[in-house]
Amino acid sequence: MSQVLELSYDRYPDALHVTVRAPVDEDWPRVDELGWAMLGALVGDVRVEVRGGLGILILIQPLPEA
Repeated sequence: MSQVLELSYDRYPDALHVTVRAPVDEDWPRVDELGWAMLGALVGDVRVEVRGGLGILILIQPLPEA
């Protein structure tokens, strides 16, 4: 069985949104792991959703004003 990871991005005037979608385990996300702390330190905002076995990770980075 192959697994697909989908990566997309949207650029808004004030932020860049990078979205990652992939099949996940039942215990995802494990926000107490080091990786989550690192994401939070590197990106402005991290949002997570789970829908029907599909994990959706949205990284939001504010952009400087033009």
